Amino acid sequence: MDLLRDYDNYMIRQILKENDEKMANEIREKENILSELKKKYYNIVLDKEFEEFLKEFDKDAAQTENTQESENLDELGRRIEELEKEIEVLKIRYRGYQLFKKKIEGQFYK
Repeated sequence: MDLLRDYDNYMIRQILKENDEKMANEIREKENILSELKKKYYNIVLDKEFEEFLKEFDKDAAQTENTQESENLDELGRRIEELEKEIEVLKIRYRGYQLFKKKIEGQFYK
């Protein structure tokens, strides 16, 4: 019977480990997406700043302001904020899972 219990404990530990890895990977994936969104956002911001810079030197050269670009910037800003909040929630859940995992694993050694 001890062998069966040890096997069950091993399986539970494996499941905990797999869930832990899955949660950590999800956080990393979201952080990578966030990083890419921020790159896009800052590229648009830099383009707008460059246009403003050009306006100082040549009023005609920078008359290409695009409202679509402003809408894209706003949308990216919203998506970045939402993703940052989502990542925070995932990190909190992950920390909670770490505590849960330690509690469960602690039962194996009693």
